[in-house]
Amino acid sequence: MGYREEAIACVKNHVLPLHKQIYAKYDGDFDRIYSEGYNSKSYQGRVILYILSQLEPDSQFDVRIENTILRGGDRCTFRITRPPV
Repeated sequence: MGYREEAIACVKNHVLPLHKQIYAKYDGDFDRIYSEGYNSKSYQGRVILYILSQLEPDSQFDVRIENTILRGGDRCTFRITRPPV
C-alpha cells in the first residue's frame, strides 16, 4: 500500500470527519481554523494537505517552508495558501 492509500485509510473514519466538523464550524475560514480550531502541534503536513483536498477538492494549495529544524529553527513551520484563481 502506498502513502496515499495509507493516509486515506488512517484518516477516513475518524480524523477526516473531525476536520470536516472544524471546517464547518469556522465556515471554511482557514485563518480561524488554524488559529482557533487546531490547538495541537501534532498535525502532520501531508495529512493536513490530504484533508484540505477532501474539504475543497477543486482547490489547489501552495506550501511554503517558513522554518525548519535543519535551518536552525526550534520547530518546522509551513504556510499553506490557496493561489489566486
